[in-house]
Amino acid sequence: MLLKTVFIRFYKSFNYDYLKFSEYHYGKINKKPWEKINQELWYPYVEIPIDAQITTVVGANESGKSHLLSAIAKGITGIDFEGTEIQRQDFCRYSELFTAQQDKMMYPDFGFEYTNLDVKDKDIIVKNCNTSKENLHFTNFLIFRNNSNDIRVYIPNKKEVDLDHDDFLEFSIAHNKVSNLLKLLPQPFEINSKTALPDSVPIIRLIEESGVSTKELPKEITTYFGKLERQKRTEITQLIDDWIAQEKKKGNQKNASSSAKSDSTKPPEALNKIYKEFLPQSENLSEKRQAEIQLAYKLICNVAKIDPKALIELAASMLTENEGFTRAITEQINKSLAENLNFPNWWVQDQNFQLVISPKDYDIGFAIKDRTGSEYSFQERSSGLKYFLSYYIQYKSHISQPNVSEILLMDEPDQYLSSQAQQNLLKIFQAFANPEDDRNPIQVIYVTHSPFLIDKNYPERVRVLEKGVNDEGTRVVNDAAKHHYEPLRSAFGAFVGETSFIGNCNLLVENISTQILISGLATYLRSLSAIPPEETLDLNNITIIPTDGSSNMLAIAYLARGRDIERPAMIALMSSNDIAEASKVRLVRTHHKKAFLNNEFILQIGDLYSEFKGINSEKIIEIEDIIPISICLEAVKAYLQEVYGLSEFNYKTISEYVDGEIRKGATVFSAIQDALFLEHSEHSIDRVGFARSIIDFIQGISQEQMENHPHKSDIKILIENFKVLFIKLNDLQKKALDILSLESVSQKLSRLVKHFLDNNPNKTKRSTANYFLKEIEQKLDNSKESEEIRTKIQQIRSEFQLEYELNKVVDNYKIFRNKLDFLKYIPKISVQVIPKAEKDNENNETQSIGAENISVEELIQSEPTSN
Repeated sequence: MLLKTVFIRFYKSFNYDYLKFSEYHYGKINKKPWEKINQELWYPYVEIPIDAQITTVVGANESGKSHLLSAIAKGITGIDFEGTEIQRQDFCRYSELFTAQQDKMMYPDFGFEYTNLDVKDKDIIVKNCNTSKENLHFTNFLIFRNNSNDIRVYIPNKKEVDLDHDDFLEFSIAHNKVSNLLKLLPQPFEINSKTALPDSVPIIRLIEESGVSTKELPKEITTYFGKLERQKRTEITQLIDDWIAQEKKKGNQKNASSSAKSDSTKPPEALNKIYKEFLPQSENLSEKRQAEIQLAYKLICNVAKIDPKALIELAASMLTENEGFTRAITEQINKSLAENLNFPNWWVQDQNFQLVISPKDYDIGFAIKDRTGSEYSFQERSSGLKYFLSYYIQYKSHISQPNVSEILLMDEPDQYLSSQAQQNLLKIFQAFANPEDDRNPIQVIYVTHSPFLIDKNYPERVRVLEKGVNDEGTRVVNDAAKHHYEPLRSAFGAFVGETSFIGNCNLLVENISTQILISGLATYLRSLSAIPPEETLDLNNITIIPTDGSSNMLAIAYLARGRDIERPAMIALMSSNDIAEASKVRLVRTHHKKAFLNNEFILQIGDLYSEFKGINSEKIIEIEDIIPISICLEAVKAYLQEVYGLSEFNYKTISEYVDGEIRKGATVFSAIQDALFLEHSEHSIDRVGFARSIIDFIQGISQEQMENHPHKSDIKILIENFKVLFIKLNDLQKKALDILSLESVSQKLSRLVKHFLDNNPNKTKRSTANYFLKEIEQKLDNSKESEEIRTKIQQIRSEFQLEYELNKVVDNYKIFRNKLDFLKYIPKISVQVIPKAEKDNENNETQSIGAENISVEELIQSEPTSN
């Protein structure tokens, strides 16, 4: 069962849908049965569509984002995550129905539409609605919570649901059946976004959290003293030391150790203070500290899968100072942490990250170990790492209840995270929605203020909330994605484009229309289940920057690269005309014997001519030239209809003219412009509008519709052509990032091999191993040591028959692991055994290429450049 639509009315900033209320008076919409109040008043709900996987909610401050999450929780369960029930104070204060009059006071209303019902779901719904099983044909149903506890269900009369026009069967649910029905609904839960993993935890607290018996533990560790935090234990020790010192100073050293026993009616001041101040702290934990301990327990026992009995053994050995056994258990826990956590696969900032535990007195301490083997406390690392790790642990430890659907609600999870960490968090949301293990998929709804938590690969998932003036309340901006993020401008208080240059790789393009075509087609290809990720672009990991013409690329490239030592990776996509050729010369001109942007990172669209399909001309000049004419003309037709209201379109004549001009060497877009001028001189189309019309046309065709579409063959050509382009851009992006990293061949190999072996500890298929070796080869340069690595890789392929019977597992996997691990030492052996060859000065020295004098070039000449 999936949540499809949320309905909210009179809840905090949500009043009612004032636009629908207005439209009704113009006869544009129909009243729905659940929108009526006492069969007299009519107020339409604010309706928020929910994505089947992940929904991103954005909006300006005080627009009602957080209210949406609490409305979902209260509407489904009757309480929010704080345990607060639906209250009168939740009612929208500026609603005209807000009153204190007798018999007129009301509570907010909530509703939900659900889809993807199975037979069991429908059977429970029908049973609790006291209706016959003849109504089991429905695929959706709606449930409303009115005035706090009045539960009503609406079942459509038709199989396919149309909320605006369908008739519905209405059922009032008896109080004794409400709980049965509400348990059926997907249950909301949250990730604690305000708790980070602590530096240390008393080990007895972890054992108590597990619920196992502590009878086997030494008495000393279960005492009040053992439960205290390390700082408090230090304070107690200091108090006792001070008291002993005072007694010694008085000359009562002999009696100092026995005074507490001999005179219990007059205990020492130090013991009095311990009893009054520290004892309560050992018994009562703050809510924050309890959450930290629970998080630590989830990490060790749920994620690392450590038996609580092992913690009991560790606690006993720590207290008895059995260092050998303590070290052995600790090593096993750390090994299990590394295997099961697999954190570097999610935290891309540090591929050598390792989380380790260490016993310290009565505590378990947590630390981070880097590639050098040095350990750091969490206080020495960024808060972003701590909180992202917390989110990750909660994801890894989450256990789905059998036969129960769930919805994850998160309110501003970006609060403590850096921009890159927020990108990593998107991976966690995706893992909840599309689990790779046997866990149930979980719908995710999160609220954010950050543009970095907008998944640009799925713009259709974004919901923009805006708050009207006066009593209008919160509503949803319709079709925010179709407006190409323009509504996000007010939501974030700035253009999303202002964050362009912070991407880990920037793609320079000549104009906005190219940006629209690339991002739109990348999104469309990603929506096709048969298209692997490698054949489209991950828009979260590449920032597309339009430069308003190829002649401006140098200036924009200079601004984007900046003057810092670490500069973002950059690639460029250009047309294949004379202006672009001249601009390319300026981009690759050299300064201080280093190219500003190396030629290998500049792609001209015409370079891929031989790989594109359905091309009717002898060359390709612009990106629009790889789009079949039939699709272009369908886009033009839709554009003229929408902009000019032109219903007639001479398709055949214009098609023949465009085809003829293209064969003569014209570009697709210029040919279309000329054709329109000849056919409709008063009408024209701009390049940006043309690009948007193409994306609207292609995204309106689902994978199922494509099979019977009249332009089926040309749609497939379009897909294949952009796959060719995206594969090449992905290749350039990887190379640019590799150079940017400044890692040696040995470092890269060590990281890659470790990552592979961590993910495949015991076995792997031959196809997976062979693909990984290809990945290594792609990252090698032209050095002598790289050639030796290639030779060794080919020997491994041959020895383990990796190119045959690909579905079989690799034989002698232990030997294969060793040989794979040995690859990282080849560069060092090569350098130490074989003397380095003399550098070829002629190859390293490059001649400067002349260019026009422009002000930005004068600036560049004084700057050392790279990449």
